[in-house]
Amino acid sequence: MDLLTSVLFPDNPDVIIEDVTIEDHVLIFSLRSTRLCAECPVCGCSSTKVHGSYGRKPADLPCLTSSVRLHLHVRRFLCQNNQCERKTFAEPFAGLVVAYARRTLRQAHVLRELAFSLGGKPGAHMAATLVCQVSRDTLLRLLRRSPLPPAPVPQVLGIDDWAWRRGHTYGTILIDLQRHQPVDLLPDREAETLANWLREHPGVQIASRDRGGNYAEGLRKGAPGAIQVADRFHLLKNLGDAVQGLLTRHLLAFRRKPAAKVSQEGNQKQKAGPPIKQPLKVTPELAAIRVVREEERLARYEQVITLREQGWSHQAIADRLGMGSSTVQSWLAAGHFPKRKSRQQSSKLDHFLPYLQQRRAQGCFNMVQLHQEIRGKRISGVI
Repeated sequence: MDLLTSVLFPDNPDVIIEDVTIEDHVLIFSLRSTRLCAECPVCGCSSTKVHGSYGRKPADLPCLTSSVRLHLHVRRFLCQNNQCERKTFAEPFAGLVVAYARRTLRQAHVLRELAFSLGGKPGAHMAATLVCQVSRDTLLRLLRRSPLPPAPVPQVLGIDDWAWRRGHTYGTILIDLQRHQPVDLLPDREAETLANWLREHPGVQIASRDRGGNYAEGLRKGAPGAIQVADRFHLLKNLGDAVQGLLTRHLLAFRRKPAAKVSQEGNQKQKAGPPIKQPLKVTPELAAIRVVREEERLARYEQVITLREQGWSHQAIADRLGMGSSTVQSWLAAGHFPKRKSRQQSSKLDHFLPYLQQRRAQGCFNMVQLHQEIRGKRISGVI
């Protein structure tokens, strides 16, 4: 038995095999520990007093064509430290099986490698071929519980904030820009927190950050030799802000020039008050988009005319240009480029425009008074 124990359990010299049996094509090894004492996992105090024992039956790697199961005789010891919160504890089988596990460490390692290589269902089929009965859910669970491999310290580090709770609490996310993988999450955006992380992980050569001053200060403290650069988003944001400021200054200067040459006739018109119905406000961006769309529409119209002159039918032109046949027919029937008409937005005020124009002609420009008059006439049913 000693030779068999040293071959099958080389990492556990304190374990001996008491018996070997076979039940339903399952090879069963009865094991027990020869240690006289055990250490409490809480206080570390050694104890020789045995409180009781129980059995465990973890599965192990197969032997030839038979599956293997271990019958462990586990003793419970009394902790001799009166100040310890743990009264009894079970003796460990280090290197063989962990607490509450249903399989040995080496079988779990083999099944984990199968899960990494094949996945859930194919891995379960391969495990059955190897006489290890396991479900695909167990393989996936072993896969998810696997510890992550240690990540190398990034040389090019991306730093940005993220929201624990938007508008209230923010943290910091660190990204390895060479591997395109997250590295760590920091609980806040403070400079000292970032500096401490950089001191614990030396080796950062380039740091891409936003425009926050805390990150710049943290980089100066934690990695003074790292080159600080702005990321793409904030670089374009800086450029956009600069261009917007420049255009705003030129636009204000352009608008102030004609304002200084207001004629006396224009002043008299201004005294008449603002128009009753204000036109729709069109931003410069929207006006530019409308011009581009109108040019595209004109180019499409010219293509329709060219194809029609070549003898194409209405439906053929529509299929070629991706248009509706009715649109092609209406354009050709018009005989000229049909410009789009500006849409007039209607409002509830349109019904009262004649009355408002009459009152303005009488010299009433008080909006509050006009609103009260309109409201009274609508209630009484005059208008």
